[in-house]
Amino acid sequence: MSKPKTLVIIQTVSKIGRAISNVIVAFSLIMIAICLALIIYVKNSNSDFQKIYEYIQLFRVYQNYSVYGLYYFLTSTIIFFSWLGFLSGLSSHYFRKQLETGHPFTTKLSKELMTLGILQIVVPFIGAGCDYAVKLLFEAVSHECYFIDMKILFNISLGVFYILTSFICKYGTELLFRENNPIAVNN
Repeated sequence: MSKPKTLVIIQTVSKIGRAISNVIVAFSLIMIAICLALIIYVKNSNSDFQKIYEYIQLFRVYQNYSVYGLYYFLTSTIIFFSWLGFLSGLSSHYFRKQLETGHPFTTKLSKELMTLGILQIVVPFIGAGCDYAVKLLFEAVSHECYFIDMKILFNISLGVFYILTSFICKYGTELLFRENNPIAVNN
């Protein structure tokens, strides 16, 4: 018996979601490693600070800050890619389980998707709080004012989407249970 067309589409989207999540995890780890390497490099050789800072300004517009500005930028980037990689890893885990199950209509998967949605909303705020604390620390040390970039809007939208989808999956689970257990539904 062949799978229903909609289930094939769901499985295809899950495969794509898992692949994208894995790429984001790998990219996040690479970015964290690059930032840590730059922090260590700048810490050990102040002579190339200006050259590194000019390269970074190609990607992000800042005023001319001291070495603390560079440290703040790199630390903020590490915080961002840490929570992005963490959430992408959880998403990849969900997609893997869903692909192994063959469909998203299980109580466990719908609860996991709900949890993932909540984390997609909460974790970026925790990351933004950490980023703000680091910003205050570097401002106190350097007596400069740094721009803080809140990179959380997309994750809030994704979190809401996951939560809504978890309700649909939970409903599908309930329908499957009723179909497979008509006696339990009537009692």
